[in-house]
Amino acid sequence: MPETLRGATAGLHTSLVAKLLRTGKTVLLETGPEGFQDLIWARLPGLHTIAVGIAAVGGRPYGALYALFARRKASHLELELLELLAGHAGIAVANAMAYQEAVRQRAHERAVFDASADGIAVLDGSGAVVRWNPAAAELTGHPEDRVIGGPPPFPLPAPGEKLTFQLPSGRWLDVLCAEIRETGETVVDFRDVTRAKELEEAKDLFLATTSHELRTPITIVHGFASTLDSRWEHLADEERRSAVHTIAERARSLGQLMDHLLLGARAGAKELKVRVEPFDLAARVHAATLGLPVLSDRHRLEVDIPPDLPFVYGDALATDILLAQLLENAFKYSPDGGLIRVEAWPEDDRVVLVVDDEGVGIAASDRERIFERFVQADGGDRRRFGGVGLGLYIVRNLARAQGGDVAALPRSSGGTRMWLVLNSAGSSS
Repeated sequence: MPETLRGATAGLHTSLVAKLLRTGKTVLLETGPEGFQDLIWARLPGLHTIAVGIAAVGGRPYGALYALFARRKASHLELELLELLAGHAGIAVANAMAYQEAVRQRAHERAVFDASADGIAVLDGSGAVVRWNPAAAELTGHPEDRVIGGPPPFPLPAPGEKLTFQLPSGRWLDVLCAEIRETGETVVDFRDVTRAKELEEAKDLFLATTSHELRTPITIVHGFASTLDSRWEHLADEERRSAVHTIAERARSLGQLMDHLLLGARAGAKELKVRVEPFDLAARVHAATLGLPVLSDRHRLEVDIPPDLPFVYGDALATDILLAQLLENAFKYSPDGGLIRVEAWPEDDRVVLVVDDEGVGIAASDRERIFERFVQADGGDRRRFGGVGLGLYIVRNLARAQGGDVAALPRSSGGTRMWLVLNSAGSSS
């Protein structure tokens, strides 16, 4: 082939391929030199005949196969062979495209399989695991090499049904499966519902606890009110005052419970509104602790606030609620008495306040959970102290709404340190 022909191109419209497509034939034969006319092939010395066959893919033309003959015309056998080769070329291209699409589809499925946050397993007809994605290994704690060839590490529901199962690790899974009838395989999908399960249980406990917390004061109020109503003339003044005092105290506790429920609902809906302005934290601490020592003869209260403690940015009213809850908890969870110490100091551009007690303490696993809604620590005997599990949830939300934070820390000598930090306003005046 002359160098002038190598890499040369010509328009498709004037080519033999276009002519062949217009005729509707499968093979076209052109003999020169008069048949070549302006074809690019006319530059090829010694060319006698050109045969062209169309290669089709899916019933549509995909390319052409050329056969060039020198010094003679192609025979019918050669034309049939060219037509056969063009047909096979079309089949080969179609197969290559189908294979490429299958590879692409498999790669896509594998990417989805591996990247899924749900655990996915594929079981063969005997129930043995043949595929196990990374999420399945993470959720169950069983790596792929330990489960392939064996059954999954949890029971399976009937196809189309859902099974909620707890693993030995304590994690809850929702498990679903579907059969692939064409292959006899089963696809199993499972996801972690531990958080939802815990929240459901916490809500049930909240409803039961709230009912109990409401029933007790209501029963007492009703009892004393009924007594006053039916036996007013027969009661001494001291008995009447005692009954009214009890009713007032129980009504106050009911009001506090309602306030907690309202604040908890607003915090859960992210609707806690606070003002952020400088205020005197030391003054709020002294006001919150005033009179507390006389409430219990088993507790001792110490307050250590430096006279030059900087003001903080936040909401004074929200901080009053927050401090009252921390102090109430310190007394409440120290049933045997002991020292309750409130201390504050500046630290960089923040002010730290701690409330220490010598009470029952908090288990390490519960020190973060106690700030969630409807949660009370299970460690020790804390359950016997009652409450609806909203106090510390409200405390943390109020602290964070002011740009601060709160945490529960252990004390080496026993008890708990509640650690509160707020942004410093930089001056005590």
